[in-house]
Amino acid sequence: MYADDDGGLFISDVGNHRVRHVDLASGVITTIAGTGTFGYSRLSELAVQTEFKGPFSVIKDADNTLYIAEYFGHRIRKITAERPVDVAPEAEIDRLLRQAQTVFGTLPMEAVSAENSVTPEKIALGKVLFHDPQLSRDGSVSCSSCHALDDYGMDGLALARGIDDKIGTRNSPSVFNAALQDSQFWDGRAASVEAQARGPLLNPVEMDMPDEASVVAVVAKDPRYQSLFAQAFPDTSMPISFTNLSAALGAFERRLITPDAAIDRFIEGDRSALSEQQLRGLGVFMREGCASCHAGPLMGGQDIHLIEEYPNTRAGDQLEFRKRLGNTHKFKVSPLRNIARTAPYLHDGRYQTLHAAVRNRLLAYRIREAGTRDTVDLAAGELDALVAFLGSLTGQIDREYIATTDK
Repeated sequence: MYADDDGGLFISDVGNHRVRHVDLASGVITTIAGTGTFGYSRLSELAVQTEFKGPFSVIKDADNTLYIAEYFGHRIRKITAERPVDVAPEAEIDRLLRQAQTVFGTLPMEAVSAENSVTPEKIALGKVLFHDPQLSRDGSVSCSSCHALDDYGMDGLALARGIDDKIGTRNSPSVFNAALQDSQFWDGRAASVEAQARGPLLNPVEMDMPDEASVVAVVAKDPRYQSLFAQAFPDTSMPISFTNLSAALGAFERRLITPDAAIDRFIEGDRSALSEQQLRGLGVFMREGCASCHAGPLMGGQDIHLIEEYPNTRAGDQLEFRKRLGNTHKFKVSPLRNIARTAPYLHDGRYQTLHAAVRNRLLAYRIREAGTRDTVDLAAGELDALVAFLGSLTGQIDREYIATTDK
């Protein structure tokens, strides 16, 4: 810790690999160096885009130059008041590219399952089932009612609506890329898309079928399903079953992947795939610790839970491991793929715009949940840059794969 001439403090945040400054007059804490990632770049670069290996102490000289001792890096790092002359945009892009490749990785083209192999026959059956309103009590609601495949798997409503126009308690998440998540539903109560597919069919607010046998009876009466089930499950004596129905729906959803987003092209090495504003937003995303939860190919979707507690989250009452983790009333972190096309946001659709969602979630995470700040001090234009970067996560829908045909 080092006190400056203006009554502020420079703090070596060794555990988070950052150097911070505290303005004692306002109480504002600003990150002035470090991304929070343990590492080292041999190129000179902007301080906030530099990786450290345990900054242990800091001191400032009369020329406003900071010297930082790296405990694990065994070196002294120097931060000048002016931009280093050898920091070229190319070097910054290189660094962001390395980070994106490491933190996000490559999006798979299929969510592979050892228990449910994906075959063309299962996909064909699952596609028909997904669009069939006969699977609801009064023939008015299908899976596609809440998950419009031509609109990134969304209905655009704050809360889902089901049979008899009943309103649910949660927003309908997108089905695109969902099979790549560690668990399904907002509270993660289903382990797979196959398990998830069973829930809405029997939910009294959604499709309201009385029981599994009722669903099977409806399917068995439809002549086209006799052939489709037999082709999809040729080694089964009774192809038409509730288990096979959910397996077919799961197989169809396992190919609902949206590749070729701008971020994917960037990760593959196309340095021009992201605009200057999106590159700036990627830098802010990494600097602010967004990637601590929103990592991996989906930029989230892992079985990591928000610290904030919400009502109507009963998953912890059903799953013992969630009780042990203290996640009984908490939702998992959502993936960010296609986020610019899937408004409104959060489990209850409380935010209509991406700007509002990003601003409020960043505030909640930094202040209330992570407890790392008293305020969020984004520089001018950084919120817009973050939103622009999130726009680069919009992938391509395979229109031929999801196109429906006449019954």
